[in-house]
Amino acid sequence: MPTPLDCQVVGFDDIPGAGMIDSPLTTVRTYKYEIGERAAESVLARIAQPGRHQETIYLKTDVVFRGSARG
Repeated sequence: MPTPLDCQVVGFDDIPGAGMIDSPLTTVRTYKYEIGERAAESVLARIAQPGRHQETIYLKTDVVFRGSARG
């Protein structure tokens, strides 16, 4: 049977302070500037070519392991 020690918590977006609490939060770090840049490029491309197909964009993320989850 699982115990509370079997539970791991992971956050998203690596907010400031995630590593400053009693049990530092493991989190997924995203790159906001790149997200905005790629979104703007996509909007401008759709304006220039209205019939253009939607594309899937994959962006880099990092997992920052801290005290709330084991790597």
